Amino acid sequence: MPDSPSAGAARSGSLAWLRETWSKLPFRWQILITISIVALLASVLSGIFAVFDARTRADIETRANIELWANHIAVKAQSLERPNELQDFADTLDKEMASVRHVSVGVRDASGVALVSPDHHSAATDDSEEGAPSWFVTLVQPDIESRSVDIAPHGQFIGSVVINGVPDDEIAEAWDLLKLLALLWLGAIALMMVGLYFFLGLVLEPLARLGGGMRELEVGHYAFRLDIPNVRELEPIATAFNELAAALGQVNAENSRLYRQLIAVQEEERREISRDLHDEFGPCLFGIMAGTTALAHHAKTLPAHQATPIIACVDEIVQVSNH
Repeated sequence: MPDSPSAGAARSGSLAWLRETWSKLPFRWQILITISIVALLASVLSGIFAVFDARTRADIETRANIELWANHIAVKAQSLERPNELQDFADTLDKEMASVRHVSVGVRDASGVALVSPDHHSAATDDSEEGAPSWFVTLVQPDIESRSVDIAPHGQFIGSVVINGVPDDEIAEAWDLLKLLALLWLGAIALMMVGLYFFLGLVLEPLARLGGGMRELEVGHYAFRLDIPNVRELEPIATAFNELAAALGQVNAENSRLYRQLIAVQEEERREISRDLHDEFGPCLFGIMAGTTALAHHAKTLPAHQATPIIACVDEIVQVSNH
């Protein structure tokens, strides 16, 4: 069933938020988080492999011990001469199995009465299984096998020995080994992360200085220069930055020189214009003012209907000349 539009929009929003959050993290932390995720995945895969390996080893070890004790019991059973020796055989076998791992035995007579119970031996392994959690036992526990060995001296069946596989000790050892490896692995990862943190600080320090240098250029400090780092990949970047700073300094100096030259040219033009106004336009305007003044005096000697328009024109000329 396809996702609803609201679910798709929520997922897209979550991904966008994740990308934005990731992009805001410092580059050092992005590297450390990426390595940590890879190490975590590797740990999970290693744990899965260790569980399957422990299951295989427990199965092989248990089968081998069952086969070994089946042959041993079959050989010992051949030494029996009479049926009444079965109890002594069971007691002797019970003592031998007291310290045996991975297997337990039960002895029954011909009628099926238990002379030795297999639970008597499996109880000895309970202490070794205490450290393994139930989920680990469930994953590692192989299929329990049992083997029955008939006791029939001179062809007369007098009883049987049932050998059961008990992989509890092997499971407990596998759990202890897995815990040890997990602690060592986590410790190694922790040390690696701490080392990478400081190492990346040293590696990324030239980039931090480069960022500071770019800010210096932004505010106009073109004399700033970067120290050439020992990292081969960053050396050409620092060299290019210094060349860029030098070029910007030269361009800035040239722009300053051109600006001063432009100001000087403008000032010279202003002085020339002022001189022309003072030396040429001034006398001309003065002559116009003098002529209009004489014309006004002459117009006053004329009749009023003739003098009025002349005087009006003279006043307008005077105002424009004054302006």
